[in-house]
Amino acid sequence: MDYIRHWPVHPRPRKDELLSSWLQELARGNGQKLQAFSDCVFGAGHQIWNRDVDRLAPRWLRANLVRHTGVPRQSVSATTLDGYRGKLYRTRNISGRLRWILPLQMFHRKYLGFGVQYCSQCLLEDDEPYFRRRWRVAYCTFCPKHNTLLRDRCWQCGATIAFHRRELGRPMLLLAGPMSVCHACGDDLRAALPLAIPILDQKSFLETVEFLKSLELNHRGSSRFGFSFHALLHQQCKLILSERAASGFREFIRERLNCPDVHLVSERSSFETRTIVERHHVVAMAMWIMSDLRKRLTLAWESRAVRYNALLKDLDSPPQRFVSFVRQFNRNRT
Repeated sequence: MDYIRHWPVHPRPRKDELLSSWLQELARGNGQKLQAFSDCVFGAGHQIWNRDVDRLAPRWLRANLVRHTGVPRQSVSATTLDGYRGKLYRTRNISGRLRWILPLQMFHRKYLGFGVQYCSQCLLEDDEPYFRRRWRVAYCTFCPKHNTLLRDRCWQCGATIAFHRRELGRPMLLLAGPMSVCHACGDDLRAALPLAIPILDQKSFLETVEFLKSLELNHRGSSRFGFSFHALLHQQCKLILSERAASGFREFIRERLNCPDVHLVSERSSFETRTIVERHHVVAMAMWIMSDLRKRLTLAWESRAVRYNALLKDLDSPPQRFVSFVRQFNRNRT
């Protein structure tokens, strides 16, 4: 019956709110612990916290949220990382790495990876702290609104951000507090001081600010920061991190920017699994290349900092103009 269809309290998702964050708010609003709420409304046989629910939200979960909250299906999907499909990546993988998306590296209900970031100042301004979807994106390393570097772990104890674990193993705890409370040590993430943003180049930094603002708007193909831009930027990040295909590329950029390098883990880790300091440094270098792509890639190739075959290696759906531009570096054709 329609008059009992909606849950007693069914707040709408807040601006750019992550699905897991919204589920927490629904449980809190209805006066239940998260796990008890999930078992009650979805059934004990439908577990959702043993997976990356933001990335792999099942259809039955979305359908229940539409039915019991009155939120349109499109708005429910917009809380998931699937809403980035067609902009950050082409297709959604059920398992494995997903381009630009920070992995949680789940083990049972624990996060082994630092896949959730936050801005302490954003949380501090919220009437009730909540987590943004863009904080799961790997190139989103600073907050342009508050001019501070993001954090990817508790500022006190260094634990991963896993706000769904605040109540687990604590049967006598009735109120877990706001989502900004660390599940491991109990300190509040809002108390973390702002961090200065390392800037390598002022012009490309301002371009990055506009880039991050476009992420919140979630434009797709019509945006200047659409799928093609994301694909090319990711390729530059891969080249900067490469120790074989483009071993001199990072040094080439560093010399022209006259900036110190940061310590990068030597093992062959993907961009998405790097620390936030590493990712910020690599993205800053890549954005400098992207701000004058043709000229700077040409200089890098002429300096033997990058090889022709590396520029297109494993590049997903490259723009034809970029392919034609790169082919001129093929010495065999020349």
